Amino acid sequence: GALALLTFPLAMLVALGFTLNESKTSSRPDRQ
Repeated sequence: GALALLTFPLAMLVALGFTLNESKTSSRPDRQ
């Protein structure tokens, strides 16, 4: 119960951060 309630927003945050990180790296491919 409580764990699932905590896991959902955490997973959403991780997915959001991952998407932001991917868009950042894809915008600068020459700076790998």
